[in-house]
Amino acid sequence: MKAIELLLTTLTPVLVTDVSGGDINSEVTLAYIPGSTLRGALVGRWLAARKADSDFDAAQDPDFRRLFLDGAVCYLNAYPATETGARMLPTPTSWRTEKDGDPASLTDFVFEKPMAAPGVHQRVWQAPKKGAYAALIQATPDASDVALWSPEESIAIHTARENRQKVTSNATVFRYDALAAGQTFAFAIVAEHAHDLDECLCLLPNGAQFHLGRSQNAGYGLVEISHPVDENGRPRPLHEEWCEWCRPASSPAPPDDWPIVVTLLSHAIIRDPLTGAEVSDIAPAISLTPEEPVQAIDAYVNTSVVGGFNRRWNLPLPQATAIRAGSVFVYPREQTLVDHLNHLAAHGIGERRAEGFGRIAVDWQHSAELTRRDREPQDRRNEDVMLAGENVAMALTIAKRILRTRLDTQLLTAINNNELQGRGISKSQLSRLRVVIQRALEEHRMSQAAQSSMPALAQHLKDLKKPARDQLSKASCGAKPLLRWLADLVDKPAQRSQALSLSGNKISVTIGGRLRP
Repeated sequence: MKAIELLLTTLTPVLVTDVSGGDINSEVTLAYIPGSTLRGALVGRWLAARKADSDFDAAQDPDFRRLFLDGAVCYLNAYPATETGARMLPTPTSWRTEKDGDPASLTDFVFEKPMAAPGVHQRVWQAPKKGAYAALIQATPDASDVALWSPEESIAIHTARENRQKVTSNATVFRYDALAAGQTFAFAIVAEHAHDLDECLCLLPNGAQFHLGRSQNAGYGLVEISHPVDENGRPRPLHEEWCEWCRPASSPAPPDDWPIVVTLLSHAIIRDPLTGAEVSDIAPAISLTPEEPVQAIDAYVNTSVVGGFNRRWNLPLPQATAIRAGSVFVYPREQTLVDHLNHLAAHGIGERRAEGFGRIAVDWQHSAELTRRDREPQDRRNEDVMLAGENVAMALTIAKRILRTRLDTQLLTAINNNELQGRGISKSQLSRLRVVIQRALEEHRMSQAAQSSMPALAQHLKDLKKPARDQLSKASCGAKPLLRWLADLVDKPAQRSQALSLSGNKISVTIGGRLRP
């Protein structure tokens, strides 16, 4: 099968959910972006290019059916990408780590099941923590190095009410757990003919941006497409013979006495050929003949309920029980079965294969002992995002508002630390003093003089009559009389910020890398 690989970066949080459950006021995203969501985005872009033709009927168009409906083109799930842009795969359910042991040491129960000796405390095993997806780094006959990773999530609290301009007591508070912005996912589009992939690639040019998932009007779901490059910085060409689960070059061939290990790389919907019910075994889909089903000698299986939503009908899709990605099935080694499984691995098994369901790997697992070498979390806070054009003016406006908010906070703190003491001063005197100071500040701001003093305020203090002067002298600000405190600020401008305890607090904000308003 031919394939193209692409990278997808989340510019805003992305919320892609499946069958809802639990709290009705919260939504939790999937840990990946389904192929059905990616296919829906391409359908929208394909139809938008033909919107001018009022007589166009997509359901009757052979190109539309071939690209999106007939299963000739498969849109695989977008999983987290490694630092090199490689697509990670779901962690097999047969990988275990000892509960109180070294978390970096993993054991594949397909090849080695530790047994407790008589009289020895039984060891407790569990699935690896924070490792939903795996990538083989180095493979040897005895052990392998793997990198495990789970996508980061962002939690946001939202409030829904009938009138957004009025706060009411019957508002609904709900929570979104979405894929965090700034993460890179890798996905692939698989087809038998190169011209189908070329048409899909035209819909996804390098740098294209579009929305995925739910709550797009609320700022969720903006992603950007990028094309991966090789070691020389050139775009990777079309893969003529693409393998989704290829191991590193150092990986040895499985011995003849080892079993065949089939790992699900995505959910699979398998039905019993007699009853039509969903089953938790892939035997009906991989058997060479219906009369002789293949019997697994070992299996590590998890199931889940999958669904979907049809925007055209505005109705949910029928729910089905699927075998979860990462489930492992073990079969006795036969060359005929290996060849048959390799053929199925290229095309997929079960239902909804065009949406990325039913992807399998054959003999991807081959080491009993594995060492976990997790990658470092990506620190997106120090990345420089250079702005240009209208974005610069918008960033400056945002930065000024942030600076003013921070300055207001520090001014409130300084005011509370220099609280006015004394009840002898009247409200009218304070109001008059406030008006004079505001006018003095405005004149000082408009003045082009080199000095930073405020002569208007100084003249007002000089012209005060005795009753007003006595009131300002009786009141105190901090440890000084208010009249003296004001006089010091007028005569010694450099001490204004020191008197307000603002001189040692530097207020700055950075937006877009080197843009520092």
